[in-house]
Amino acid sequence: MVKTEPILSLKEVAKWFGDEVVLDSISFDLNQGEFVFLVGPSGSGKTTIFRLLSREILPTSGVITFLNEEISSRLSGRKVVELRRQIGRVFQDLKLISDRTIKENIEIAFDIFESSHQRLE
Repeated sequence: MVKTEPILSLKEVAKWFGDEVVLDSISFDLNQGEFVFLVGPSGSGKTTIFRLLSREILPTSGVITFLNEEISSRLSGRKVVELRRQIGRVFQDLKLISDRTIKENIEIAFDIFESSHQRLE
């Protein structure tokens, strides 16, 4: 069997906000074809992990790799946009616009994606 590189890898990732340690030496790999849930009690670091993956924040220490590219250090603005287009996230409270149908909510996301994609080309 051929060993492939993980799609996503966190190695010894830590995140501190001031004196508060939110993540302490987190390591895991996600491989092609895996479907993963990130669950835990409030305050356990789930949102912080997603913010790290989308480059909203940077880790205090450790390395994050996505598709064999390190994303835990400097990336150009264009690379951050490309990264965010490749990572999906479903919110617990769904973040739907209440006066729209589900179809209309989905169409809004596609409209935004198409208009931002046209601006980048």
